[in-house]
Amino acid sequence: MTSSASDPVGVDPAHAAIAGAAAATGNDGHDGDLVVVVDDPGAKHRLPLPFAAAAANSVSASSSSSSLACFASAPGKVILFGEHAVVYGKTAIAASLGLRTFILATVTPTTAAADASSDGSSSSSSYSSSYSPSSPSPSPTRPSGTFALHLPDVDLDHVWEISEILAAAGSVVRPAAPSPAASAAAVAAGLRPPAPEIMTPEAHAALAPLVAFFPADHARQAALSILYLFCKLCPSVPSLELSIRSTLPVGAGLGSSASYSVCVVAALLRLGGHVGGHDGDDRDDAGDLDRDPSPAVAALINDWAFVSETILHGNPSGVDNAVCCFGGAKAYNKGQPLRSVPGFSSMRFLLTNTRFPKNTKVQVENVRKRTVAFPLVMPHLMDTIQGVSDSCLQLFAAADKGDRDENMKTLIDLNHAALVACGVSHDTLERVRSVAAEHGLHSKLTGAGGGGCALTFVPDDAPPAALAATTAALVAHGFDCYATSVGGPGVRASATGVTDPATARRMHVEFARVAAAAEWQPEMEKWGRRVVAGGGGGAGGSGGGGGGAKMARV
Repeated sequence: MTSSASDPVGVDPAHAAIAGAAAATGNDGHDGDLVVVVDDPGAKHRLPLPFAAAAANSVSASSSSSSLACFASAPGKVILFGEHAVVYGKTAIAASLGLRTFILATVTPTTAAADASSDGSSSSSSYSSSYSPSSPSPSPTRPSGTFALHLPDVDLDHVWEISEILAAAGSVVRPAAPSPAASAAAVAAGLRPPAPEIMTPEAHAALAPLVAFFPADHARQAALSILYLFCKLCPSVPSLELSIRSTLPVGAGLGSSASYSVCVVAALLRLGGHVGGHDGDDRDDAGDLDRDPSPAVAALINDWAFVSETILHGNPSGVDNAVCCFGGAKAYNKGQPLRSVPGFSSMRFLLTNTRFPKNTKVQVENVRKRTVAFPLVMPHLMDTIQGVSDSCLQLFAAADKGDRDENMKTLIDLNHAALVACGVSHDTLERVRSVAAEHGLHSKLTGAGGGGCALTFVPDDAPPAALAATTAALVAHGFDCYATSVGGPGVRASATGVTDPATARRMHVEFARVAAAAEWQPEMEKWGRRVVAGGGGGAGGSGGGGGGAKMARV
């Protein structure tokens, strides 16, 4: 699963060690520096008290031990303003995209009892079984001691023996070392959250043969990142199955790989016992998929998602995974950490994928050549784009937002005009603009340009007929359209118990069924809430029953 390279941004001093590890790998990927921390309240406190709850939960769970299912989702990302100018030190504004990636991850036991239940002889409708993240892994004594990965968006469906993965990892890919910054309470409980570790060339060489037979490079990279995260975050699970689907178009510059990475990390951290609450932790409400994770947990997810992105892209900026993890809108400049946009609120947009292939490196090079050729012109265009970004920040910071929509329309037009002058638009993008204008809507390209995607602003007072007519006309041109929002929540995840392998398998079947429908994201969100609320997965109660089990929010 791939996405375009993010524009370069700066190294956060707090992550110099991670940056150094990335440099040591010698990866030759997209240009860019590292940025992992956002200035959200509490995010700078890497591993504080919330992990004491995780430690207490993991210790207490080892005596009761239960199988787990984790359901998680994460948004994509779009560039609202500042494309290309960010390369020249100007401000860009990125925001989460309402299209999301979803994951269902289940861990089930490999005991004789589980064998019986998988045959249907001891299945029940209540959630309970025999695995906890902190308890030792049973010996893999049956074929279900496997890691099954279902990733149909990149035509990947495979099952590995866990023993095969761990044998390949050997002494090269060890479980992640505890973070030296763990809270005193977590240390006292004998646990520390895992410190992020960039994949080394030796680790790559050890795991690469396990994915070498996949024909597509993006499938190999997606599988490789997951296997590495598995070895680092939850290698002791007895049996693991992951189903992943996304409403994000792949390779369209919308952060599909970062959204994927955030989802996978959130699930594996939970299944590995590194995050999550326990029954005595009031902060972790039962089955709650509508609350953000604590700042410390979000920061940990973000750090490990960046690790995944280095596998997928070589040298990512860290912007995509941060936006997908934290949500909302972020401003960034080259050489500086991301910062939140004060007062930003979610807005409606129509996203149009022109389906004309874009090439980020080509467009960046074209702008560079134009900058060299026209040194008296191009800096002024970059200053114009900076002014657009600054005006956007002022617009949302203002107490009076009465003219927000009208001003947003103007900023969209100004930013697009400057990008056209930079030479990065395309006939397909201009067609989106003209079609939207016919119905009173305003559009701009998003990302590198030269094809790819466009954003059409949908004000609160936009007539539904105008949006419908615009969508129909764009579809008639052969484009893909998505009515969505920008600036919504980041990663969301919850976990529940599972009765047995048969129940877990039914959950994955139901997950695939829901994702096969048209316009399936709203239904998947509802389905996920039913799963983590203990009500099973399927329509009419299929996929497992309730039992009223207490859930823990990641």
